Amino acid sequence: MKFLSHPDKSLKEHLLEVSTSAGDYIEVLPLRKKETLMKAARLIGLAHDFGKYSSFFQAHLGEGKNFGPLQHHAFISALLGTWLLRRELKDTMSAEGPEGFLPLIAYIVIHRHHGDLKSPELIIPYPDALEDPPDFMLAEGAMREHLKALWAQKDDLKKEPRYGAMAEELKTLGIEDIGEFISGETFIFLLKNLFRLNWFISQGSVPEETRLTVALWPMLLFSALIDADKRGAARVGGVTRREIPGDLADRYVKEKFSVETNPLDFLRREVYREVVGNISRPLDELWGRVLTLTAPTGSGKTLTAFSFALKLRERIYKEKGFLPRIVYALPFISIIEQNYEVFRDVLKQLPDFSRNEHVYLLKHHHLSDVRYREGDEDRRVDEALLLTEAWESEVIVTTFVQLLHTVIGFKNRFLKKFHNIAGSILILDEAQNIPVEKWPLVRNFFKLLSESLGITVIQMTATRPLIFEDKETLELVPQPGKYFTGLRRTVVKARTRGKISLDTFTEEVREHWDKKTSLLVVVNTISMSVQLYSRLKDELSLKPFIGYPEDDDQRLSPDEVPIIYLSTNIVPLQRVERIRFLQKWLKAGRPALVVSTQVIEAGVDLDFHQVMRDIGPLDSIVQVAGRCNRSAKREQPGIVRVYHLEEGGARYVYGAIHLHNSLKMLEDGEYTEDIYIRKVEDFYRNVYESKDTEESEKIWKAFSRLDFYRDDGVSVSDFQLIEEGPQVPIFVVLTTKDENILSQFKNKVLQEKDRDKRMEAYLSLRRPFHERLVTPRLERAKNLPPEVEGSRELRHIPTSQLEEFYNLETGFIWLPGEEGRIW
Repeated sequence: MKFLSHPDKSLKEHLLEVSTSAGDYIEVLPLRKKETLMKAARLIGLAHDFGKYSSFFQAHLGEGKNFGPLQHHAFISALLGTWLLRRELKDTMSAEGPEGFLPLIAYIVIHRHHGDLKSPELIIPYPDALEDPPDFMLAEGAMREHLKALWAQKDDLKKEPRYGAMAEELKTLGIEDIGEFISGETFIFLLKNLFRLNWFISQGSVPEETRLTVALWPMLLFSALIDADKRGAARVGGVTRREIPGDLADRYVKEKFSVETNPLDFLRREVYREVVGNISRPLDELWGRVLTLTAPTGSGKTLTAFSFALKLRERIYKEKGFLPRIVYALPFISIIEQNYEVFRDVLKQLPDFSRNEHVYLLKHHHLSDVRYREGDEDRRVDEALLLTEAWESEVIVTTFVQLLHTVIGFKNRFLKKFHNIAGSILILDEAQNIPVEKWPLVRNFFKLLSESLGITVIQMTATRPLIFEDKETLELVPQPGKYFTGLRRTVVKARTRGKISLDTFTEEVREHWDKKTSLLVVVNTISMSVQLYSRLKDELSLKPFIGYPEDDDQRLSPDEVPIIYLSTNIVPLQRVERIRFLQKWLKAGRPALVVSTQVIEAGVDLDFHQVMRDIGPLDSIVQVAGRCNRSAKREQPGIVRVYHLEEGGARYVYGAIHLHNSLKMLEDGEYTEDIYIRKVEDFYRNVYESKDTEESEKIWKAFSRLDFYRDDGVSVSDFQLIEEGPQVPIFVVLTTKDENILSQFKNKVLQEKDRDKRMEAYLSLRRPFHERLVTPRLERAKNLPPEVEGSRELRHIPTSQLEEFYNLETGFIWLPGEEGRIW
């Protein structure tokens, strides 16, 4: 008798393959109790698809028959996992330690391996519900149906010749005496024991250290299982790890920056020298620790941190035999590209980089291309997706969303890469963009991961947020203040004691800008940005730069002065083109006026003569100051003027606490760059003391109770890095190319019946499709264009209706009185 796991794969082969891979993933990690976890991973892999031996599943797979819950395999497979771990690991289990909870962990991991992690109480029946088998009249709802199906599967698996053939296969896999497991008495005993174990955790009657370990292990073992399972099912082969010389960035810096061309070059060299000098410290002071790198904007922190990470990685490998991945995380997709290109330039020095680009370097966010090059060949799209989502590379450039929703995670698609994060070096760039109320939760998780999984965190900022306490960190720049002392690139001039009208603000722009220099104006809401842009364009008679679509009429001569609009109200393609144009235009020293929301603040490499900004959090003001006289090439400091606009939306966007503290610290004063860091640290301290961190505390407690997801109450699933309501995706057609992309999306994605073809088409179209989307908040946008045929959610703006719905300069058109998205 032949048993299949998938149409073209034997069940025995699949179980062995997943077991081996899952165990191998754990074996290479720097873990406490690694031997126990490795054995657990292998046993979980052997058990995870056991239920597929039933006649119901085999008929469903081979003949397409539908048996409802009878063909499901996760419940009975989870019980086998529990049984195996109780039997095979009993010698390692103690009443006090986390090992005693491995049967519960195995049950959770296997039960949910086709979905997201859930609270155990949602998948473990109450003991009373186990009375009266096989009808289970005391059980309720779906649980009753699952229990009835479990008993039917039990009877089915005991029938010959199925039982004999199955038992023979399992014996070759090392699972003896399967008959002892397949019995009602065993099932009830196991389920009651699982209920008891979960009760101990949920009631907090287990020491906190044990509870946190028990909560962390399901994420690790779940990750190893689902990654091995998906790769095995898709027949995706492994990737050979690659070494990278620790001095690779040194070589790059020596070749690229050997001659001083910038006033900041001396500062950059000193920061670089001081940071990489830390590599000679004892390894236990660096590995598995939280490190901070605090230095001014423009001081070369990206390259410095990367160089330090390469050296630390090489040292860990030489001394401990473990090769950490380097994960570089940023707050926004818009700034990933420029950092990615820096790493790519460094890694291109490797002789085999062009043949194995993605083995060395991956870019991962929801809009990134799905491509994986190894050995001079591009992997199939489905393989590339699996390897990318698992972070199967030496260096990964990603977003805070991808990283934090994995670290504080419950979703299958995020946790798939969790095992590859273990032991890694995580560089958090612009970490102050993590909302203050979430700092305690982020701190707790990273502290746990550094202690338990050997993760090294490098928090890299110019403003030193108080996410971690000083006693928990090692600063790689021991006295960062000395690099701020003497900096006079900018001066903040605040006029915030009283509010000013939009008319007055417009007059301020006209008064302080002579059209001979570059000026950046930042406001807080899209509504305000559109109004201000329209006024300034008309009153100053400036020529707009659109960027996309290209138009000969829009070309600028070198002596013209453009006005440029930036916000999320325009499609990403236009935003990218406008920033690209600005980088070249400003580098040539030409004048321009830019009106923007906060989308321009963090990390965008632009350099203006002066900045004007509506009030915002003090750290945001310092960030936008980093876009002014960035290279320090101008003799006089750049002026950053801050105002408080009537109806500017600062309270709405940032909250009353941030606004109050910014106003209190700025008033009507002038502040030079050398004191920014002290002012911002005071600001963080005041805000942190005032912020409500109750939700962070509740989520942390939920995690320690294994409440990954539940229908009521707080769970890990309540963590959202970006709090956004429902959005409406709108595809904007500006050219015939856009029309073709939308047409392909309709034909190959929306109307395609075959799941695999639909997914492949979506992945190939994902980036160009999303580059042409705007996503206004659903509850605010009333001026909605027509729906796309075949979709109830997606809408589109055809070229014939642009005048009604989309302005080429400022984007989506809101009805009078509507408020735009905040950024």
